[in-house]
Amino acid sequence: MADSLLSDGRARPVVLSGFSCACYFTSLDQIALLRTFVACPFTDTSNPPFKTMSQIVPLISSGIAGPLGVLHLPRLWQKASLAAAGKLHADYPGIGCGYDQMTLDALGINIETFRTFIATKPTYVQLETWVKAQPGVKLTKADIYKHNQSIMGYIHGDDVRAGILAAVGLADDGSCNPGAVDLNNLDDWQTFWSVEIK
Repeated sequence: MADSLLSDGRARPVVLSGFSCACYFTSLDQIALLRTFVACPFTDTSNPPFKTMSQIVPLISSGIAGPLGVLHLPRLWQKASLAAAGKLHADYPGIGCGYDQMTLDALGINIETFRTFIATKPTYVQLETWVKAQPGVKLTKADIYKHNQSIMGYIHGDDVRAGILAAVGLADDGSCNPGAVDLNNLDDWQTFWSVEIK
């Protein structure tokens, strides 16, 4: 560690130039930490060993329900929360007019009231607690069953189905489940692969 000291005993500045900007480390503790975690500094800034997911693809399926049993609500929470934090992938609406609106309508919750609550950054369980406390909320077994049937029974138009299947490399020959939930899953997975893996 002696080579890390200046003549007056202060730590010698260390420059790590492999990052997009030079990083200076001036304390012995910082230098030790640097040597521990960056034993082999990388120089290829086009392919760093980590990524920041600032445009996150929502991977919770519309076919997933939380403790309340309401399909799509967990996905709506994830998308709306990511949008509120500025982290949702640009291809996705935070609160759209499809399943999102269907779910809020089925629960009897106003979209702007929902958006305002999401801005408080609730956990999913906190969201369900809030939903249960809303005046006039529709949460009978019959309400939830009817909504869930609508989610699972929704079928995309021919053009949407054909577009999704073509994008993922599958033939539009009737061999895939035409349900929107399953097709949307394929679309999410393809987008995730394209953004994070490809």
